[in-house]
Order: sequence, then C-alpha cells, then structure tokens
Amino acid sequence: MWKINSSTIQYTYRFTDKFVRDLLKWACENKEIKSVAEITETNLTPRLRLLVEYGGFWKLREHMYKLATCKKIAAVRTTYLYFSKNYIKILKGRIKSYPHIDKDTTDYIKPVFKYFYDNLIDNEFFWNTYNPSGKYIKKSGIRDLDTSHKTCPYCDRNHIIPSSANNIDHLLPQSDFPFLSIFGRNLVIACTICNSKQVKGDDWALPILHPFYDNMEDILFFKFDNDKKEIRVCSKRKIQYERVTRQRGENFIRVLKLNKIYKKMWFMVENERRAIFESIADMDIFDAMENITNSSELVSLIKKGARKRAWMLNDFVQEETYTKLKSDYCSDFISQRNPILIEWLNDEYRKR
Repeated sequence: MWKINSSTIQYTYRFTDKFVRDLLKWACENKEIKSVAEITETNLTPRLRLLVEYGGFWKLREHMYKLATCKKIAAVRTTYLYFSKNYIKILKGRIKSYPHIDKDTTDYIKPVFKYFYDNLIDNEFFWNTYNPSGKYIKKSGIRDLDTSHKTCPYCDRNHIIPSSANNIDHLLPQSDFPFLSIFGRNLVIACTICNSKQVKGDDWALPILHPFYDNMEDILFFKFDNDKKEIRVCSKRKIQYERVTRQRGENFIRVLKLNKIYKKMWFMVENERRAIFESIADMDIFDAMENITNSSELVSLIKKGARKRAWMLNDFVQEETYTKLKSDYCSDFISQRNPILIEWLNDEYRKR
C-alpha cells in the first residue's frame, strides 16, 4: 500500500513489447498460412527468423501458427497496441472506452501467451535475440533482485523477501488479458497470499490503482472504530491532479479484498497503541505529570510522543510490515479529543 519508486521487473521486461508487436504483425500478414512448416517461407523480421529457425523452439512455431489462424487476430493486435500505448491512462480512468476481445478469441489465444510467460521469457536464446544488450535473468532471479521494497505493495502485511515469499502477479490477469502476459508494466511482485486464488486470483476492475504509478499511501487510508474494534480500508474521494480517485481506490480495495484480510487485525492496533505509550514514556512524561496542572499542556506532550512514534515509522516504510496501518493509527490517535487522550494516558499510567 505504498508507491514503488523503482521496480526491476517493469524495466527488465521492456524488450518483450517489441517481440509481441513483431509477432502480431506477422500473424496479421500471414492469415492464409496452411501449416507450421510454411512459417519459414513467410516474411519474418530478422529476430523472429532467428527464433523460428532455432531448433529448440518447435513449440513457438506451433503457437505462431495458432495466432496466424486466429479469426480475429487483427482485433487482438489492435487491442494489444492500444493497451501497451495507453496502459497507465486506462488504469487511471483517463480513457474509459477501449477495445475488447471477445471471450472465444481470448480463450483461443490464452495458451499462446501462457507459453510466452511460462517458458519463453525464461529462455536465454530468446533474451539474446530480443534483448542482446541486457543481462539474461529468469523470473525467479528477478524476484530475488527486486529488493527496492521488502513488503507486499498490495497489502503491506507480508514480506516479499526472500523470493519464496513472493510471486509475480498480473495486475490485469492473464485469464482476461492474455495479451498482457509478458507486458512489463502489468507485472507486480507481490506476496504469495495476495496472488493466491483466495485473495486476488483472476479478479480485476478498471480503473484501478497501480503501485508503480500511484501514491497509494496518499489515496488509501485506514479508519479505526475503537468501540467495535474494527478496521476498515478506505479510499479518498480525490487528490490533486488525479481524477476518479475514489473509484480506483475502491476497486483496488475490493479486488485485493483488503477489508477482509484486515478484519481480524485489531491486535495490531493494540500493539501500536502500546508502542505509542512507550514513545510517550520515553519522554519522561510521568515525572512531568506531577507538575503539570494545565490539561492542554499534558495533551500537547501526549501528541508530541505520538508524532515521535509516527516519524520513527517513516524509517521502516517498505521495510517492515503494517507500517501503513501503524502510521494511520498514529494520525488517528493524534486527532482524538483531549479528554479521551488524557483518560487513555491515566489508564496506561495505572497499568505500570
């Protein structure tokens, strides 16, 4: 639930766009092909020909033939080109009308792009052909290298280091957007729980937030009901320079089931309350209480301790889990009415 300022994965797979463009253009120009064997006789780009003539890529040739014989391959190409060019605008809701592929066509091309994601982008010869200046690395290696953030950008509840704790998620899922299967901007390293069928699975919505391109921490926030001991994740109505902010935030919350996974996390609020208390105690406030007669002065000290705790949490953003929840609770704590804060401090003082 924090913006990722730098991500290895989106830059690593930039070269795959050229491959998909070459392939879809070739498929549209060779719709009359009769067999896999005829592929080598068609007009191929130099890079595609290297792949086609490479002995280990017989499966690629089969999938190329499948694309060429797709009845609506022109629509597939149009849709991919549109999404690859306008991906961020579509997610942000700046474009509300965009091309679609019907379900039959989606199901038809799904195995093709699944092969690209599962096998092709892990193949060293493919890398050397389409990304000769780049260093070859498998998906598992990228998951180990992308250490710019250590907590899940979706939930902030789980660590994603080491790689055994994470998966590569397709923000717009392969089930409905197979043509984006190896599109770098659509790939997000997230925790295995968020990327499971029990949480995100194949669910999606547009427009929606993206941790690469949105200040998640400014849009999403936690609300705390101290009486019911309940937590809710909410979205702001709007922020400066952004449109349809609330809808995108609510879609993100729903798709990631954030309210469900935070439902039983009240113990984290109680832990944070104790951490705030310790921060206040470190200021020797209890020794000062005997000499303070003005309640507003006492409240000022309480809030100073809470702010101290909030500042400390800033050092652990994307390093430790639950920092978003903790930071928001500090803000909520500071905003409480003065009598409540004083009563809380007296209660904590009696427990010592």
